[in-house]
Amino acid sequence: HRGRLRDRGTLAVERVRAWIDDRLTEPINLDTLSAVAGFSRFHFLRLFRDRIGCTPTAYVRTRRINHAKNLLAQGELNISEVGRAVGYPVIQNFSTAFRREVGLSPRTYLRSMHHSSRPGS
Repeated sequence: HRGRLRDRGTLAVERVRAWIDDRLTEPINLDTLSAVAGFSRFHFLRLFRDRIGCTPTAYVRTRRINHAKNLLAQGELNISEVGRAVGYPVIQNFSTAFRREVGLSPRTYLRSMHHSSRPGS
């Protein structure tokens, strides 16, 4: 019985990860994620942390910021537009999350990318 629960938990976490990746621009909260997984909030949080190594909130932030880094590298959107495109409609929240994840503000990160892509740098 315990092995089946472990498999069910792993499948639920993978389902939630795919759900998150499809909805990075949307508001995502623990209640919704636990409903997608089909477990209580408490049980889902424990399952997710055990299998992924971080909380669902940290996972969502990491996925969003990684996507933001890709968008910034493409250079087609400004910083506010990138923030909105990855689920942060308020620029201050985007900047705070970006700095927490990357160690630089989005603007500093963008400047460092431009500087490192110049010939001779």
